[in-house]
Amino acid sequence: MPKQDKIFTDFSGGEYSPKLEGRIDTPGYYKSCRELKAFIVAGQGGAERGPGTVFVENGKTDADKIRLIPFELASGNYILELGDQYMRFYKDHAQIGAPYEIVTPWVLSDLFQIKYKQTKDAMYFWHPGYETQKLTRTTDTNWTIANVAWAGAGVPDFTTADNRPGAGGFFDQRLWLAGTNNNPEYIWGSKVGSIEDFNSTDGLIFQVYYDKRFKINWLAAKNQIVFGATKGEGVLSGGGAPISSTNLDLSVPSPIGNADIQGLVVGDIFVSFHKGLKKVLAFQYSNDVQSWKPVDLTFLSSHILGDGIVEADLQVDPDTILWCVTSDGQLVGFTYEPGATMAWHCRTIGQTIDGNDKVESIAIMAGTTEDEIWISVKRKVNGTTKRFIEYFKPRNYGSDQKDCYFVDCGLTLDKGAAYDISGATNADPIVISCTGHPFSNDDKVQITSVGGLTEINNLVFTVKNKAADTFELYSEDGTNTIDGTGYGTYTSGGAAQEVTKTIPGLDHLEGETVQVLADGATHPDETVNSGSITLDRYANKIHAGLGYVSELKPMRLTPPGAKKAAFKAIIRVYDTLGCKIGRSEDTLKTITFRKGDDPMDSAPPLFTGDKTKILTHSWDTDGDILIVQDQPLPLNIAALIIQTEVNTIS
Repeated sequence: MPKQDKIFTDFSGGEYSPKLEGRIDTPGYYKSCRELKAFIVAGQGGAERGPGTVFVENGKTDADKIRLIPFELASGNYILELGDQYMRFYKDHAQIGAPYEIVTPWVLSDLFQIKYKQTKDAMYFWHPGYETQKLTRTTDTNWTIANVAWAGAGVPDFTTADNRPGAGGFFDQRLWLAGTNNNPEYIWGSKVGSIEDFNSTDGLIFQVYYDKRFKINWLAAKNQIVFGATKGEGVLSGGGAPISSTNLDLSVPSPIGNADIQGLVVGDIFVSFHKGLKKVLAFQYSNDVQSWKPVDLTFLSSHILGDGIVEADLQVDPDTILWCVTSDGQLVGFTYEPGATMAWHCRTIGQTIDGNDKVESIAIMAGTTEDEIWISVKRKVNGTTKRFIEYFKPRNYGSDQKDCYFVDCGLTLDKGAAYDISGATNADPIVISCTGHPFSNDDKVQITSVGGLTEINNLVFTVKNKAADTFELYSEDGTNTIDGTGYGTYTSGGAAQEVTKTIPGLDHLEGETVQVLADGATHPDETVNSGSITLDRYANKIHAGLGYVSELKPMRLTPPGAKKAAFKAIIRVYDTLGCKIGRSEDTLKTITFRKGDDPMDSAPPLFTGDKTKILTHSWDTDGDILIVQDQPLPLNIAALIIQTEVNTIS
């Protein structure tokens, strides 16, 4: 029977709709997947396992949703927690105060209809049912929010009912407002350089004329103002010059209606959300027709938004990814690198509990190395509903395998760096010289790389009688001295590093089973009891949290309809450790990464290159392949080659 190799060179098409499974003639078909769960498609087209999330804090009320909003300043970035008539604040991955809280006017049911824009140290919030609010920060524990005192406002009075704006934005040194109930098709511009002044002499007012009455839901700006309305998208510009009452170009070139969700500038396009909530549209200028036109970014992945979108935000580093929260609690990403990758992928949440965990809000802000993605999550922990605030770890965790982080709602216990040893006595007990060490009595330390006195290498001891630059070694349980009189004589080198078996601080996951990565190596799952877990072995850096499963299922093998038997897989990976591959969940086989010369007392190193696996030999017409990572480890797939036998006899 003939053999064939099917090469999946990349996954830049993302997760395709099931409606396209027969369209093998579609461009990019074999750069796409039937399923791409808990993977991120990188800008270059590879599929990278998405990092895990870090637990920050419980929301104020477990029964209520939380909305998150970013607030960015040169002095530091903040996350705002908005709930039922309150706001709380986060900085440096922690809640401010005990907690610090201010009163807001918005009730719970209105939170996700709020639009907001920040300029310098102030943020403006719009909702047609409330007066425009202005938030300002003085210190980390001194924030104020108040009604905007408009200057020179004429008709309408933006403070009165049904004349309150529902959308706003900044462009050409003006604040632009729109979306009042009484004048839903009007746009107002403030005085130049005085964004709260709408006097009739210096302010601007435009009515959008269209054959259908519509309401403007949002404003966004780049080189012009783009607005999304219930009956279409439009553009307001000055043709390269400042907009004025005599210099404007105002048009509604698209009749597609928009949802009441803020549109975003994504690279060279404006992204809006269809009124049906299940399509994401790119509104862009077409040189071919010399006009603006909408393009459906979800056309090839029409299933991806599930029951519909509720919120979105944009990540620009390390890749441009539009992240969308769906009404059924999924977090869906769209990697946008024109000419290279335009791929949808899904980040499932909470697979190891009961399937009821849901993402409810997202906020993205600049981080130290990458943009930070914060989420509010409804989780069921030990049978009880909780509202948690979490953030994703960076995709680039650096060069230390200990820093791989692939658990959800977890935490890291880091016992600190290793300290150089400069001497060790042949005495009872052994006295270690370690200048400036941070250890305390009864700490556990592991000794490594000592020359001469090799009997103490790779063992764990208890610190006793510590001084500024020395400490004594006692047995692991702390009861007996370590007698070095019969040991080799210290010659040089060595290091001491604190280790532990106990990980506290997991109260938020009480009663749940957690996955553990200890010093870059997997550890058997543990159940949280009294807020902590105890490991089987000592480690210096430990990550513990809820497990999640990453699954990649490429498009079906060809030819369609013919019986096929995939017998060998070659998977090309980078910085990877651990995964399974098979024809289905029932036939998954583990790919081995540990080599014969790898030390058994430490994790095998991350691997870059090709791994080959012989698959279960069975015939069917489906031609399915499934790749799974269910351990707290990275899996980055660059390419996949499947060797197949094909039965051409009908």
